[in-house]
Amino acid sequence: MRLLCLAVVIGMLLTGCQSAPKKVVYSAPDEVEQTASPVLADDGSPEGDSSEAEGAAADEAEAVFMANIDAGRFDPAFVESRLQLYRQKVAKWQSLGTKMRAYGLGYEQEEQWRQCTALLEELYNGYAAVAEQQGAAPEVMRKDIAFAESDCRQMFAVQASRIPELLADYRQEAAGQVAAIIDYYAADRQYSQVVAAYENAVRFLGEEPQDLRLKEIYGRALLHTGQLEKAAMVFSQVLTTSGPYEKWPLRLEAAELLIAAGQYEKARAEYLHLADILNYWEEIDKTVTGKLALLFDADRHVRELALYSKVLKAFLSFDGSSMPLALEEGFRELEQAYPGTVHTDAAARLFRQAQETVRQNAGDTLATAEQLARAKEFKRALDLLKELKDGRLPADSMTQVEMAISAINASREHHIQLEKEKKIRDLADQWQEGLNLIDMELYDDAITVFMGLLGTEYDARAAAEIEQASLQAARALRKKAAAIFVRARNTNDPTARKALLNESRDLLETILARYPQVEIAEKVVVNLQVIDEQLMALEGN
Repeated sequence: MRLLCLAVVIGMLLTGCQSAPKKVVYSAPDEVEQTASPVLADDGSPEGDSSEAEGAAADEAEAVFMANIDAGRFDPAFVESRLQLYRQKVAKWQSLGTKMRAYGLGYEQEEQWRQCTALLEELYNGYAAVAEQQGAAPEVMRKDIAFAESDCRQMFAVQASRIPELLADYRQEAAGQVAAIIDYYAADRQYSQVVAAYENAVRFLGEEPQDLRLKEIYGRALLHTGQLEKAAMVFSQVLTTSGPYEKWPLRLEAAELLIAAGQYEKARAEYLHLADILNYWEEIDKTVTGKLALLFDADRHVRELALYSKVLKAFLSFDGSSMPLALEEGFRELEQAYPGTVHTDAAARLFRQAQETVRQNAGDTLATAEQLARAKEFKRALDLLKELKDGRLPADSMTQVEMAISAINASREHHIQLEKEKKIRDLADQWQEGLNLIDMELYDDAITVFMGLLGTEYDARAAAEIEQASLQAARALRKKAAAIFVRARNTNDPTARKALLNESRDLLETILARYPQVEIAEKVVVNLQVIDEQLMALEGN
């Protein structure tokens, strides 16, 4: 039942998370597996890093196993163990399917679910046939390997995680999966998912994870999602279990976050800790001492603290695409009212850092727009630059954006002109092709070409050519029908005459079907009547 534990974790902590790829070393009969990261399998046994001895055994067993497959040999005891295993797996998957239907739940990846269940049944039936010496062992064993290397176990986990009654039994094993899930989301910068995964784990497990590294990742995810005070509190909790010198940068960060959140009393407490720890580091001590002076005398520095808090909060919350107005306004006010203070100097650094971040992001966007323009995707490029221009950029970046917009607009106009000229050339070539086909008396081909010119500047002339080509084609068919009719009248063989009359009739009917509007259509109808009279006369005789 190991996979059910993974089901718990993925269901509670993930929403459609792709599992990290892993190498499966398949061996027989012990089925030793090595994985890139700890997971739980669907047969109930824990998986993880093997010892060196186990790894060597796995390599040796794998070599023996593959040699047996290649030679077409199999161990009856091994086959029986695999048969028993897949009997259990089939039953387990069928049971889960029944529960899914009972809960009224659909499959998130229905096609993959069907493929996995079909493969399981093939494996069970295959091993059953091998056990009775009626099946091909190598083929079944290779399918066995394919199943082990597939995503079917993860698929089972995703589906099982949606069954509420399966969750409570696997809390202890699920705790071991929390780190992998949070690390996955953090590496992908899905900070809201990190927050959700951590908080879901706490609710599910009933306690905080013991790994302080995870707690710090959670705190940084809170910071990225704008929950500044909560992030500071999480950092403070991490610090309570750390040595005084171990994580002082984190304490400094927590203190800054508390100032940004307006929690001056709590910030002062953190700076007091820092003052005790760092009093022998002159530069840092100067910063800490200056901020402590403000925080201890907060009543006299209300406006300065408020302005710095405004700047800090804006900096921590901005996404790098546009200069935050609050950051710039707060910095300018600090610069004017409190020049040279610790907080003004800190705000200046934040302001310059924000500008550099915006410049870098603007440069990346400009490069992307230029690539789109080179690919003739002018609208996407201009939309990208317009969005960039609508933001607040440093003056030099704004100038670059405006120049890029002008250049891309010019390229677009040039491209449009070239396309127009090409279209004119193409239409002229098409027109000439139609005329050439008429000269060769290929009227139907010419009509097809001229039809492609309708709706263009050649519309009227193309329509006239279509009408003329239709008439010429109809006349040619009528002339051919007339010649066949003459042959019919000149033959004394009734059977041959009937065949010729029908051939002539088919040609005349083709005229009415293909060119119903031609001016000779009425004459064609008369010709058909004459042929019908001739055919009736032949029938009478």
